[in-house]
Amino acid sequence: MQLELAQCNYMEEQEPFAYNPTLAEPTAHLLKALLSEALEWGRSTYAGA
Repeated sequence: MQLELAQCNYMEEQEPFAYNPTLAEPTAHLLKALLSEALEWGRSTYAGA
């Protein structure tokens, strides 16, 4: 799996380019859900293989 994110999803785009938890939270929530689903798919697909 490969993901690319624009900086505007998690940090300020002006110096000092600080991490912004308010911006990052929705993206982090989505990534956790996507990875959780991918792991569950792998477990159900390859269980007992």
